[in-house]
Amino acid sequence: MAKIITILLKRLSKLPQWLSNKHWLLTLKTRHHRIVQVRVQALKDYSKMNAEIFDCAIINTGSGNLTSLTRALEKIGKTVVIIDHTAQFNGSQFQHIVLPGQGRFGAVMQSLKEKSLIDPLEKWYQSKQPILGICVGMQIFFEESEEDKNTAGFGWLKGKIEKLNFPKHPMVGWAEVESGTSLMKNGNAYFVNSYALKESADCIAETCYGEFFCCAVKKDNLTGIQFHPEKSSHYGLEVLQKCLDY
Repeated sequence: MAKIITILLKRLSKLPQWLSNKHWLLTLKTRHHRIVQVRVQALKDYSKMNAEIFDCAIINTGSGNLTSLTRALEKIGKTVVIIDHTAQFNGSQFQHIVLPGQGRFGAVMQSLKEKSLIDPLEKWYQSKQPILGICVGMQIFFEESEEDKNTAGFGWLKGKIEKLNFPKHPMVGWAEVESGTSLMKNGNAYFVNSYALKESADCIAETCYGEFFCCAVKKDNLTGIQFHPEKSSHYGLEVLQKCLDY
């Protein structure tokens, strides 16, 4: 029995980091057909994590495909840690923060609040450390969104997220990205959104879905992209590389 539990614990330790500190009640059947329940815990050794400096910390906003994004970052040679709560944020070392998101503006902000990640993110931003926002992760850079009018964003950038004026929602699929900057060349990217930033002084790229809207922003230590680079094939990987190495 002890050997079985040891094997299970080793396997649990290899699960994604958002499963750390989860308790599991395992039901095991012995060779004598006796049912035994064992409570185990997948622990993350933060002392070991603290010794490694990761390229990117993906903040678990409660929405978005963390697995696909992690794989995309690893494809361009980045080391990744997933941050799920304040203790993990403070116990890790990393160079970039990535804020993903695929869902509601208000739900993402509420998730960050419940995980006590608002203040650490604010301090990171104020210290001029780089942040990359993707989809709703970019939208929460701004002050507010029509999607959830009673929820404030971080307000790091001035602007309002508005509903797209097009009969079919959400916008799902490939669209052309137009940009004249060294950070992002023209290309085709994959979008999944009903709301967008229609105008901004910090806009560096546009796309069209019934109307033109801003699909990428850049100011100081903030970079935001409305489309999903992890779903945008080679173009998406190139954008990720440039945004993180700029």
